[in-house]
Amino acid sequence: MSNNMKMIVFVILLGLITSLFLMGMDLLTAERIEANREAKFKSIVLNANDIDFNYGNIHDVFADRIDKIEKVVTTNDQSVSYFFYQDKTTKNISYEFAGEGVWGEIRGIITLDENLVEIINIAILAQVETPGLGGIIAERKYLNTFNGIIFIDDKIIISKKDNTPNQPNEVDAISGATRTSNQFRNIMNTNYELYKFAWFNGTEVEA
Repeated sequence: MSNNMKMIVFVILLGLITSLFLMGMDLLTAERIEANREAKFKSIVLNANDIDFNYGNIHDVFADRIDKIEKVVTTNDQSVSYFFYQDKTTKNISYEFAGEGVWGEIRGIITLDENLVEIINIAILAQVETPGLGGIIAERKYLNTFNGIIFIDDKIIISKKDNTPNQPNEVDAISGATRTSNQFRNIMNTNYELYKFAWFNGTEVEA
């Protein structure tokens, strides 16, 4: 076998081995990422309901305290599933929301009272807004301003801060990030309308 042929075979084998190694690492990483995402999701729901847990028993506590409920809405022969997570004690209801921000997807979890009216807690799972401006959307200090806010006519309002008292469904916008604030308002209202309809009108199936 010529030296050129040996070199070609070596390169092919090296590429094959490297590809297999990377595929294996991707698989392992994907599983770990999903496990971490699941734990984060469960921790947010449990924290929103003031349920004690640690990362050794989080899955058992979640299974014991939280009901996962699937509701199906069928429109024009198309069925869409909506998943809810209800605390067995407080009856608070959580669901995951998502939508486009200014620079990419904003995804999070909202927890409301059992009547789906009052916001108990909001947490952000992922966002790519501008750090120090729109990125404040993920900070706990800002998200806490939504606690106790109620949906009126299926809407909340996020508006620039002024000297007038806020309405029961109104939250101050992020200073210097009007576009992110407006997009977040749209995300919250759009998801709320869909999930509220599913909760009260959807068909419950075994989740």
